[in-house]
Amino acid sequence: MDPRLAGLMQIVTRAPWWVWLILAVLLVLGLRRRRTRIMSLARFAALPAVFLVWGLISLALAASIQPEVAAAWALTAVIGAGAGWLVTPSGIRGDQQRRRIEVPGSTWPLAASMTVFVLKYAVAIALAIRPDARPSIAILDMAVSGASAGFFAASWVRGLMLYRRGPHTPLEDDVVAA
Repeated sequence: MDPRLAGLMQIVTRAPWWVWLILAVLLVLGLRRRRTRIMSLARFAALPAVFLVWGLISLALAASIQPEVAAAWALTAVIGAGAGWLVTPSGIRGDQQRRRIEVPGSTWPLAASMTVFVLKYAVAIALAIRPDARPSIAILDMAVSGASAGFFAASWVRGLMLYRRGPHTPLEDDVVAA
């Protein structure tokens, strides 16, 4: 077997079980967002909450070791927020009485969540292979965390703003729209 392929297989097979659980959850959430859906406001917040919490935990852990990484996190959070704001579907409708939201399908949540997963996985591999490079890798890790937190938080905030502006019509619970 090619040594590079053997090394790759070793990296994949030695990943903790929870890494694959996270991947599965992100895939399910991202795939659901490809179709227009009617959902509760709480469900609408699920994917952004995952990335915001993940980003904030990463920041808290890294900032306690290297305070200067907070600047990388903040800068990329702003950049990510701009991107998240721009790609949020504008055709959001709401049912404020029943607290339901209709969100047009988009591939952006799936693409963004898979990109973040792959980048975070690559960072973890880099740390395992080169622990001596932790300061440099931590900056990259914070850039990914900040960008993802900003992207998903801004998308969620813009979605809520569009929801509040209307139009407001009665919407069914958790129906996948055609």
